[in-house]
Amino acid sequence: MCIRDRQILDKCKEIGIDGICTIASDLATIAVNYVASKMSLVGNSMECVGLSTNKHMMRLAFEKNNDPSPKSMMVGEYSEELNSIFDFPVIVKPTDRSGSRGITKLQTCEGLEEAIEKAKKESFEKKALIEEFAEGQEYSVEFVSYKGQHYFLALTQKYTTGSPHFIERAHIEPAPISQETLEQIKKVVSHALTSLKIENSASHSELKIDKNGNIKIIEIGARMGGDFIGSHLVYYSTGIDFVKNVILIALGKIPEWESNELKTPVAVRFIFDKEDIN
Repeated sequence: MCIRDRQILDKCKEIGIDGICTIASDLATIAVNYVASKMSLVGNSMECVGLSTNKHMMRLAFEKNNDPSPKSMMVGEYSEELNSIFDFPVIVKPTDRSGSRGITKLQTCEGLEEAIEKAKKESFEKKALIEEFAEGQEYSVEFVSYKGQHYFLALTQKYTTGSPHFIERAHIEPAPISQETLEQIKKVVSHALTSLKIENSASHSELKIDKNGNIKIIEIGARMGGDFIGSHLVYYSTGIDFVKNVILIALGKIPEWESNELKTPVAVRFIFDKEDIN
């Protein structure tokens, strides 16, 4: 662990905390679960932290447990042999960052070296992941896990800026999708959460569904979704207080599933430029 995590642990011991959690930060899950493990508090294992914050380790876990996800390869340096390993288009991303940092889509091998260097620059471990580009509509899935049991909350339809960087620009919830497809998503994601050893936390899963109904898991974080998904959209679309349940789990208490009366479709849209305002 880094000095920062040990300093956080020291401060938590000084305060005498009853629980620790994060809302929507992958990076914070490292400190959160380190503190929880050292203070015998509720959280996920450090093995889970590695699997859910490093995209290469995540892909290996998915492959081992037969969870559907894109073919990928971790690289430290560019070499010409990489041009023939993948069928293009591909996505190049850092192995250990979130929030669309350092992501590039390439239609051909041209620009692969630059994309790898860009991803490495954003990566803490200075590694890049090259993966096949998954086609289809993108969604995110919010779950809560308590004592290893996974509870579905909401499915969100995502809108991004598209190629080459795929910055998220809007979300709607609940996603307009058939009940049959929703049940399949729940089954796939729940299995993947177990593969990543997520037991006591929120989770935010990103996936794509192609025109034939095939699901590919892009990545999963052991925390709530950002962009107001966890803090606002889930509450208004389901009536369930997601933030409260994350805190309850951290305190070792049973989540509350009682819904309020106000449940309504809801959306968030981010303003990037004058065109968006218009």
